[in-house]
Amino acid sequence: MHHEEMCGLFSISLAIVNLLLSFVLFKNKKVDNNILYLLIGITLTFISLTAPIQLNGHYITMFWAAETVLLYWLYLKSNIQLMKLASLIIWGAMIVSLLMDWGHLYSSSVLILNIIANKGFITTLMTALSSYLLYLQIMKDESKNIYELGIPADIYRYSSYILLFMSGLLEINHQFLNRYPDTNLNVLYLLLYVPVFIYVFSFISKRIGRTVLSWIANAVIIMICISVYLFSLTTLFDLEYVSLVQHKLSANHFYAHFAGAIFMAALLYKLVLILRDNLDDDVKRIATWILSVVIVTFLSMEVCLALNLLVYSPATSIERIETVYIQVGLPILWGLCSFVLMILGMRHKVQTLRIVSLTLFSITLIKLFVFDLQGIPPAGKISAFFFLGVLLLIVSFMYQKVKKILVDGDKNRADV
Repeated sequence: MHHEEMCGLFSISLAIVNLLLSFVLFKNKKVDNNILYLLIGITLTFISLTAPIQLNGHYITMFWAAETVLLYWLYLKSNIQLMKLASLIIWGAMIVSLLMDWGHLYSSSVLILNIIANKGFITTLMTALSSYLLYLQIMKDESKNIYELGIPADIYRYSSYILLFMSGLLEINHQFLNRYPDTNLNVLYLLLYVPVFIYVFSFISKRIGRTVLSWIANAVIIMICISVYLFSLTTLFDLEYVSLVQHKLSANHFYAHFAGAIFMAALLYKLVLILRDNLDDDVKRIATWILSVVIVTFLSMEVCLALNLLVYSPATSIERIETVYIQVGLPILWGLCSFVLMILGMRHKVQTLRIVSLTLFSITLIKLFVFDLQGIPPAGKISAFFFLGVLLLIVSFMYQKVKKILVDGDKNRADV
């Protein structure tokens, strides 16, 4: 008939015909159930096929997102197992369709999309909502099996969290790649988005029982976030050069980075609490060393980024600022970190923290005397030695006061 635009209408019409037949046979109690299930299966098939036949791209994904929730709801009302099976199959088709949408929309940074109000973000958000609603319906189901196979409800719950996370991640990445090409500015804002999302999600999950993750899952997520954050900081030093020296970007973008650094510090603190409350003593000692190194590294890099922004001028190059910071600033910063670790170790009677403090202080002194003395200007030498000398006297005084605690240790306290 040469009316291809009517194919979707034809498909849905066939679905309606089979649905009416199913209803008539359902009223007739003498009909074999296999015939009824066959007609219902045909109805569901034509309904599901309507989306790829009539619609394009993300509309297919959104159609299936709504259909999978509706079918499971109908199953709960009718107790027809075939609808449950169809719902879960369509959910899988929805995920595949979503991945295809991502490949089409986000594979090229040249494609211009409206901020937030675009088909990529809205479709991903709808699939996240669909997955979570499906999880809630599965939890209401008294029988979580389908044809003697168990339904892992948590898959749909975790999928909804991942899809919600990806909706913002892909949106931010694409928008900054599209509007600020060849600058890596997308990395800066991703380093803000990721810790903010994890922190806010963790905060909300405490108040919504169904979203609570195990302490292991929380710890692993935070550790992955911290690792990615630290490895990505090197890109920000290049971005500072592009901003300060080449003037291709405004330095105001770094306010977003330091806001992200605050949330990252909050996640580090949260990780310390999680590990302190759940790890065995032997593992806590190892975790204390690792976390101490991570925190000192985090502070060292963040202070360097901040100094570059504050001190840079045409007369003072970034290379000069970083050289002076490594030779003078780092010993002072590490000395302060050592001092804080010592106070925490004594206050909470954690022997491992005191050992870490002494180790860091020793490394600071070795670095200062062996590597930095020749390159430090006279004013820098005076500042570094005076500051470290004061810290050393304070630590020595504190040790005399708590010598018995240091020697004996406290085996019954946590090491984190």
